[in-house]
Amino acid sequence: MRCQSLLAFPATCLLLAGALACSTSRGGRRSAVPGSDATTDADIVATDVDETDEDVVLPDATVTDEDTPFVDVADDVELGDPDVAPDTLDTAEPDAGPPSLALQGGLLLIQVETSQVQNASISASIDTVPAPTPTPLQVEGPCQLLPEGSATPGATIPSLDAGLITVTGLSQPVTLTPTTVGESYVRYGSGLSESTASLLTPQFPVVTATAAGGASVPAFTVEVTVPKPVTVTSPSDKVGAGADLGVTWTADTATFMRVDLFVYDSDKSAQASGPIIACAVDGDPGALAVPKALLGKLPDLGSNFLGIERGYLVVAVSRVNVGETPVSAGKVSFGISRAGGTAVAFDP
Repeated sequence: MRCQSLLAFPATCLLLAGALACSTSRGGRRSAVPGSDATTDADIVATDVDETDEDVVLPDATVTDEDTPFVDVADDVELGDPDVAPDTLDTAEPDAGPPSLALQGGLLLIQVETSQVQNASISASIDTVPAPTPTPLQVEGPCQLLPEGSATPGATIPSLDAGLITVTGLSQPVTLTPTTVGESYVRYGSGLSESTASLLTPQFPVVTATAAGGASVPAFTVEVTVPKPVTVTSPSDKVGAGADLGVTWTADTATFMRVDLFVYDSDKSAQASGPIIACAVDGDPGALAVPKALLGKLPDLGSNFLGIERGYLVVAVSRVNVGETPVSAGKVSFGISRAGGTAVAFDP
């Protein structure tokens, strides 16, 4: 299963890599300079890291657009048999509720955990069409070279109304509240602070999301097993583009793993202009080789006026577990991603 098909969040997975860049960190603890244990925050999620949430949180307003069963009784009722009570002749049926839709999307919780950055968020988006994904510039095995801007949060796709979504099994209560957008869409906001450092806790190995049901999406419940934290074990030294880059981490179990890489410009304290690399593998193999053919396409920043290397390669590794439940004619997913990372000198 690939992240692009997980949930309806634009560039959510790539935001995990952005989460490890100092200049783009939001909330939680952060560092001003990339260190050996990486640096910032998908949405994933949030995104809510609060990325999707920040871009979408509107004034609180609970949508209660419910269909009220209505029976139209004519003034002149042909009773027929006089012994039959009039109310037994009422053949109107109660409203069957929202129509059957081929739904997709769902919820995404992102938690970034490094020695310098702690940040968590949660978002929701349910629709009948997939979220747009960036077109890769080049594909090599499980990795893609993506154009500049792919990791930048764009306009959040509006969601269909599933009513209030209550999430339990977290370190604090969370309710995702829909706010109307136009005539038929809503946006979900969690109301979490930008500085939310963590939502996951060992006390609750399973997280459950329960939707009350709304104007377009019926009620549902979906749960997912919390993935274990990720510790990146390599690379740990300066890297170049002359050979495939071996990325390793503490392996466990997962629906799939993400490895995202980009170059950080230490002079500008920002992500360097140029493409990024995104990789995905099913399960959790504990290692992945990033092809040198893609590494060579990353920005080469050289050195500053003091002869010190400007470019740092930020490597973000995300362990993702996904739970799904059938809803209407489709299904709704709940993904939880835990990201760790590192930053090393880069000289292609």
